[in-house]
Amino acid sequence: MENSNNKKLSSEACMGIGLVIGMGMGLIIGIIFNKPVVFIAPGFMIGFAIGRILQNKYGYKQPQWSELSPKQKRVNLFLIVILAILVLAGVVTFFLFK
Repeated sequence: MENSNNKKLSSEACMGIGLVIGMGMGLIIGIIFNKPVVFIAPGFMIGFAIGRILQNKYGYKQPQWSELSPKQKRVNLFLIVILAILVLAGVVTFFLFK
């Protein structure tokens, strides 16, 4: 993909395009089934996959786990744990207050 100045899109632009497409698809499917909020999350996941495909297509290489420094591995693991705690808290809150 190139913009009007014939410059290659950035990695962030590829991801943004993918997320817009995926979340839009999720919202449309949600409207069809009369539950738009429920289908936004799967649309986000689909959009993330589309964004990664676009990044790979245009040559943006993502570092593999084995290529990360020990500090980067600790930071990533910490972020994964925090995300898991937030997801679990959201699920528990949903079931407690529904």
